[in-house]
Amino acid sequence: MRAECLTPKRLLEVYVLPDFRRGWQQGRAVATMILQDAGPLFWPEITDGRPLFLRELPVAREVAGLGLALQMLQAARLEARGRHRRLLRLDTAA
Repeated sequence: MRAECLTPKRLLEVYVLPDFRRGWQQGRAVATMILQDAGPLFWPEITDGRPLFLRELPVAREVAGLGLALQMLQAARLEARGRHRRLLRLDTAA
């Protein structure tokens, strides 16, 4: 998919608020990730139900290096396990 297709309207057609997870520090959201059972926007061909898709993992610069991204990944791994998913597919822009 081309970057110009990634408008807020298009993203909200694919992502819903219950898919979002946030990382908090001192009452402030400083990280987020999107967990989906399917990857229709970027991986529509993967339909076997094995992976849990983790889209994006931004962390606020002021907390970079404190291990929050690792904590978010660990939480995603536990959620994948809880959903009986064999794989966690991290798909993020680098």
